[in-house]
Amino acid sequence: MHDKRISITQGNSTQSNQTPKLEHSVPLIKGKDLLIIVTLLIGGVVLPVLGWIIALVLLVKSDSWSLKAKLIGALAPPIGYFPLSVILLMPSFTNSCVDAAHLNKHQTISCATAVFSYSGVEIITIALLAVLPALNALYLYKSAKKTFA
Repeated sequence: MHDKRISITQGNSTQSNQTPKLEHSVPLIKGKDLLIIVTLLIGGVVLPVLGWIIALVLLVKSDSWSLKAKLIGALAPPIGYFPLSVILLMPSFTNSCVDAAHLNKHQTISCATAVFSYSGVEIITIALLAVLPALNALYLYKSAKKTFA
């Protein structure tokens, strides 16, 4: 529901032969609420775990969200982007060894190590850890009580 106001003025008199000027009231989220959403996302990365806990306390104390929205914001997914940053910063080593004894009389074992080699399950986990916090933030943004400016 948008609040539309029509004002046609010139000097002190109102005239009807001019094009109406529409002023739209746009629903806005409070700056504090936007800060809470951003802190839920990256607070755990900036101040591991503590930053997210601070954001969680601010979320619970805020009157901009219903109890349902607060629970969703707090529990799905917990700690924002912190788990994703931990996974991406930890190398994933894959070792591959080949036994070449059948090629010649001497037994030779050749090994190679690959860094950041993720399996399908790890890739899906990384994708979920990237998408779920963003969806959570979008939900909180949409469900926050808006003010009109």
